[in-house]
Amino acid sequence: MPDSFCNWGALECVFPIVVAGEIHIFIPETIVAAGETINVPIVIDSMYLPITSQFVLDINVNSDVIKPIDYISAVTPAPATATLTGHLDDWRIDISWSTRVTLFGDTLGYLKVLVDPKAVGGSYSPIYIDDFTSDLMHTYWESGIVVVAYSGRPWLQTLVFDCPSDKSVAEKWLTFGVSSGATDLYDPRLDLLWLPSAPTEISAWFVMDDPSHPAVTRLSRDIKDIVPVNIWQVVVSFTREVRVRWNPLSFGEGIYMLNDEVDMKAESVYFAAANETLTITWSEPELVAARIPVIRGWNLLSLPVRNPTADPKIVFHRLLGPFEFNPITRSFQYASRVSSGIGYWAYSWQDLEFIVAGEPVDGFVLPVYTGWNLIGAPYSTVPVDSIRAIGTSILSIYGWDGSSYFVPSSLEPGKGYWVLVPADGELEIRGR
Repeated sequence: MPDSFCNWGALECVFPIVVAGEIHIFIPETIVAAGETINVPIVIDSMYLPITSQFVLDINVNSDVIKPIDYISAVTPAPATATLTGHLDDWRIDISWSTRVTLFGDTLGYLKVLVDPKAVGGSYSPIYIDDFTSDLMHTYWESGIVVVAYSGRPWLQTLVFDCPSDKSVAEKWLTFGVSSGATDLYDPRLDLLWLPSAPTEISAWFVMDDPSHPAVTRLSRDIKDIVPVNIWQVVVSFTREVRVRWNPLSFGEGIYMLNDEVDMKAESVYFAAANETLTITWSEPELVAARIPVIRGWNLLSLPVRNPTADPKIVFHRLLGPFEFNPITRSFQYASRVSSGIGYWAYSWQDLEFIVAGEPVDGFVLPVYTGWNLIGAPYSTVPVDSIRAIGTSILSIYGWDGSSYFVPSSLEPGKGYWVLVPADGELEIRGR
């Protein structure tokens, strides 16, 4: 009588054996240049019982930054076929052997990509691994990122000063920038001397301190060398509040901060107090990748890092949005530029680890207005009771868990929050 495994007395018994090995892959951060063709490695972090006959990887990229053009296998033994198929953002790598094999090596292969020639320094594309399957092995993976290096291009920006409360006051213009032929001192070929304004007009100038030209202390155009970090000090001499305007699109690569608080690529106006001195800092910082878990549906997010592009098409790739809240009109609008400190609504079609690259933000001072405001969090956790309200107070604060609101005890990196205040003011939020 046969048992549940084999017939007694039989010369052979056949048992099905299922091999359940493991493989863990990841894509490291890769620095590229605009217009470059480069092989991005898919690294094998670990393997156990690496027996398989097929792998399939589904990946997603930002096609505005990179375009996959080929897949090159690197594992041993070489597969019978290794193909790359797809279009725009979504691609598939299919790796097959004619029979089951035991794998060796520390690199699965290379994804060859073409970087857009127009990509600017600080832009990036995550390489999301959406799925990784094998016929016999358990698979684990970690998505990666490709970051475009800075190119050292010159740029020129104009600052416009006016007095909104008095239209009879004439505008004042200053220009500044960088050039390969400039220095941080007075350059007669590039810089322009300052001329005094009329007694009742706005007077503004760049501060110059050059021991070789001690008489030159004020400039109306200040061009510095093309190697950051560069700092400009702007004196605004006027007895009333002055509006300062600029075009964010006129800046070059890198990050531009006004008084260490205003991201000049994300904003276009600043109101200077009477006789205020402004400090503008240009840097090209090394970027880090922050990973923010998002869920399918609506997410209330913020940026714990400051990206040099401030471009929502780069920063919020794969998500619908971002949508910002205007606390003055109490309405939502698509954010044309993005910055840290602000909360944004964004919709995801799937659970994923949202990757954003930039300079970590330690803290910020954020203007808030009577009623509800959407705020963000810095790179590290901030206890709610450590938020400093200036000229106002916090009546309520709420976070969003994907389906309902909750009262948070701390602000978490990457998350956004509703804050209710009784009057216009500022919130100072600093990480630990």
